[in-house]
Amino acid sequence: MDAYDIKHIIFYEAKLQSRQFEYRSFAFFAVIGITLYQFFLQGQEYCVNWKMVALPCSVPLVNSYLFSVVQSLFAIIIFTDFPRREKLNGVLESIYVRPVGNGEYTWGRVLGSIILFVVVNIIVMLCCIILVN
Repeated sequence: MDAYDIKHIIFYEAKLQSRQFEYRSFAFFAVIGITLYQFFLQGQEYCVNWKMVALPCSVPLVNSYLFSVVQSLFAIIIFTDFPRREKLNGVLESIYVRPVGNGEYTWGRVLGSIILFVVVNIIVMLCCIILVN
Protein backbone atom coordinates (compact mmCIF):
# COMPACT_ATOMS: atom_id res chain seq x y z
CA MET A 1 0.00 0.00 0.00
CA ASP A 2 1.32 3.37 -1.00
CA ALA A 3 0.64 6.18 1.49
CA TYR A 4 0.75 8.81 -1.24
CA ASP A 5 -2.04 7.12 -3.18
CA ILE A 6 -4.15 6.71 -0.06
CA LYS A 7 -3.62 10.38 0.83
CA HIS A 8 -4.69 11.38 -2.67
CA ILE A 9 -7.85 9.29 -2.45
CA ILE A 10 -8.62 10.65 1.04
CA PHE A 11 -8.31 14.24 -0.22
CA TYR A 12 -10.43 13.53 -3.30
CA GLU A 13 -13.11 11.72 -1.31
CA ALA A 14 -13.28 14.51 1.27
CA LYS A 15 -13.64 17.07 -1.49
CA LEU A 16 -16.29 15.01 -3.26
CA GLN A 17 -18.27 14.37 -0.07
CA SER A 18 -18.15 18.01 1.03
CA ARG A 19 -19.79 19.08 -2.23
CA GLN A 20 -22.83 16.88 -1.72
CA PHE A 21 -26.15 18.19 -0.47
CA GLU A 22 -26.42 15.41 2.12
CA TYR A 23 -23.13 16.31 3.76
CA ARG A 24 -23.88 20.03 3.77
CA SER A 25 -27.28 19.42 5.35
CA PHE A 26 -25.62 17.17 7.95
CA ALA A 27 -23.01 19.81 8.77
CA PHE A 28 -25.65 22.56 8.99
CA PHE A 29 -27.98 20.46 11.13
CA ALA A 30 -25.15 19.30 13.37
CA VAL A 31 -23.65 22.73 13.98
CA ILE A 32 -26.84 24.78 14.25
CA GLY A 33 -29.23 22.15 15.59
CA ILE A 34 -27.02 20.61 18.25
CA THR A 35 -25.68 23.99 19.38
CA LEU A 36 -29.16 25.51 19.75
CA TYR A 37 -30.57 22.41 21.42
CA GLN A 38 -27.71 22.31 23.86
CA PHE A 39 -27.94 26.06 24.46
CA PHE A 40 -31.60 25.76 25.44
CA LEU A 41 -30.95 22.55 27.40
CA GLN A 42 -27.86 23.70 29.29
CA GLY A 43 -27.75 27.46 28.90
CA GLN A 44 -27.42 29.48 32.07
CA GLU A 45 -30.62 31.45 31.53
CA TYR A 46 -32.78 28.58 30.29
CA CYS A 47 -31.66 25.77 32.60
CA VAL A 48 -34.39 23.34 33.55
CA ASN A 49 -32.23 20.71 35.23
CA TRP A 50 -29.47 22.00 37.53
CA LYS A 51 -27.37 18.86 37.07
CA MET A 52 -26.93 19.70 33.40
CA VAL A 53 -25.16 22.95 34.35
CA ALA A 54 -23.54 22.08 37.67
CA LEU A 55 -21.35 19.25 36.43
CA PRO A 56 -18.42 20.53 34.33
CA CYS A 57 -18.36 17.34 32.25
CA SER A 58 -22.01 17.55 31.25
CA VAL A 59 -21.50 19.86 28.25
CA PRO A 60 -19.08 17.56 26.38
CA LEU A 61 -21.04 14.49 27.48
CA VAL A 62 -24.37 15.72 26.16
CA ASN A 63 -22.64 17.09 23.06
CA SER A 64 -21.05 13.76 22.21
CA TYR A 65 -24.34 11.96 22.83
CA LEU A 66 -26.30 14.27 20.54
CA PHE A 67 -23.62 14.20 17.87
CA SER A 68 -23.42 10.41 17.90
CA VAL A 69 -27.17 10.16 17.35
CA VAL A 70 -27.08 12.61 14.44
CA GLN A 71 -23.90 11.09 13.03
CA SER A 72 -25.29 7.57 13.03
CA LEU A 73 -28.23 8.65 10.90
CA PHE A 74 -26.13 10.52 8.38
CA ALA A 75 -23.39 7.88 8.26
CA ILE A 76 -25.95 5.45 6.90
CA ILE A 77 -26.94 7.91 4.19
CA ILE A 78 -23.39 8.81 3.20
CA PHE A 79 -21.93 5.31 3.23
CA THR A 80 -24.81 3.86 1.23
CA ASP A 81 -24.12 6.50 -1.40
CA PHE A 82 -20.73 4.93 -2.28
CA PRO A 83 -21.96 2.47 -4.94
CA ARG A 84 -24.14 5.09 -6.64
CA ARG A 85 -21.23 7.49 -7.06
CA GLU A 86 -19.05 4.79 -8.59
CA LYS A 87 -21.57 4.37 -11.40
CA LEU A 88 -21.69 8.06 -12.31
CA ASN A 89 -19.60 9.03 -15.32
CA GLY A 90 -16.63 11.29 -14.73
CA VAL A 91 -16.57 11.09 -10.96
CA LEU A 92 -13.65 8.73 -10.46
CA GLU A 93 -11.50 9.49 -13.49
CA SER A 94 -8.88 11.35 -11.50
CA ILE A 95 -8.47 8.25 -9.34
CA TYR A 96 -8.25 5.87 -12.29
CA VAL A 97 -5.27 7.80 -13.71
CA ARG A 98 -3.04 6.22 -11.06
CA PRO A 99 -2.72 2.47 -10.61
CA VAL A 100 -4.47 2.05 -7.26
CA GLY A 101 -5.34 -1.26 -5.64
CA ASN A 102 -8.73 -2.10 -4.19
CA GLY A 103 -7.45 -1.93 -0.62
CA GLU A 104 -5.96 1.53 -1.07
CA TYR A 105 -9.10 2.74 -2.78
CA THR A 106 -11.39 1.42 -0.03
CA TRP A 107 -9.22 2.74 2.81
CA GLY A 108 -9.01 6.13 1.13
CA ARG A 109 -12.76 6.42 0.73
CA VAL A 110 -13.53 5.35 4.29
CA LEU A 111 -10.85 7.54 5.86
CA GLY A 112 -11.94 10.53 3.77
CA SER A 113 -15.48 10.22 5.12
CA ILE A 114 -14.24 9.72 8.67
CA ILE A 115 -12.09 12.85 8.46
CA LEU A 116 -15.10 14.90 7.40
CA PHE A 117 -17.12 13.59 10.34
CA VAL A 118 -14.27 14.43 12.72
CA VAL A 119 -14.01 17.98 11.36
CA VAL A 120 -17.74 18.55 11.88
CA ASN A 121 -17.50 17.03 15.36
CA ILE A 122 -14.70 19.40 16.35
CA ILE A 123 -16.62 22.41 15.02
CA VAL A 124 -19.76 21.36 16.92
CA MET A 125 -17.78 20.77 20.10
CA LEU A 126 -16.11 24.19 19.91
CA CYS A 127 -19.36 25.98 19.14
CA CYS A 128 -21.13 24.35 22.05
CA ILE A 129 -18.34 24.94 24.53
CA ILE A 130 -17.98 28.60 23.51
CA LEU A 131 -21.67 29.47 23.20
CA VAL A 132 -23.24 27.44 25.99
CA ASN A 133 -20.97 28.52 28.83
